[in-house]
Amino acid sequence: MPVPAAQPGERTTYRPQLVRPQRLGKRLTEFSDEFGGDALWDRWTWVDAAPEAGTYGVSGGRFRFDTQDADLYVDSNPASVLTRKAPKRDYVVQTKLSFDVPAEGCCFNFEQAGLLIYGSDDAFLKLAHVSIFETRQTEFAKEVPSAPAGTPRYGNTVVGPPGDETWLRIVKETSGGRQLFTAYTRQDDNPWIRGGTWTHDSLGDDVRIGLVSMGGPGSFTAKFDHVRAWALKR
Repeated sequence: MPVPAAQPGERTTYRPQLVRPQRLGKRLTEFSDEFGGDALWDRWTWVDAAPEAGTYGVSGGRFRFDTQDADLYVDSNPASVLTRKAPKRDYVVQTKLSFDVPAEGCCFNFEQAGLLIYGSDDAFLKLAHVSIFETRQTEFAKEVPSAPAGTPRYGNTVVGPPGDETWLRIVKETSGGRQLFTAYTRQDDNPWIRGGTWTHDSLGDDVRIGLVSMGGPGSFTAKFDHVRAWALKR
């Protein structure tokens, strides 16, 4: 807010500008999956190659994905990513994730699982439950293909705290010709926590929704309850 809001004895004339709520519109069933049956739908494809057999699968209405001893970070991109096409319009996509990394203790560094908006290995947004030293965070990260010398290609902010089950949501909204991506998280039936917004104009024309589980040699397992998408309501 502008400072000073008021001098002693004065009443402030400042009026807060509230953030406009982002609301769900029509359910986009062609971009959603409840992980029924015992195999992935053919709408899902692996980037590069599938992980080792037995480290992933569908059962009990969930997609299981063991952490890979690999990453997706700047020039180190060996991690397998499960993807499907994203809507061309503005949309909302979410998943519910259980991740069995211990709630406390050090060090399970960078063991993580979560949701991607994926253009390429060098252009994506990631919302993930991640272990960093003694902390457990929901990291909302952005990577771009190139950046001026001395500046990073990868950066992150954090949203609400993760839990045994964490809901992850990303909203894509176009404004003024820019593509804006806003993160939300929640635990159980608690209210959604709205996080930061990234701009990303380098995703290309073949943008995909992705799931990832990585950062360690199969030590932990992520289970995704669903992937659901909606149009963004205007």
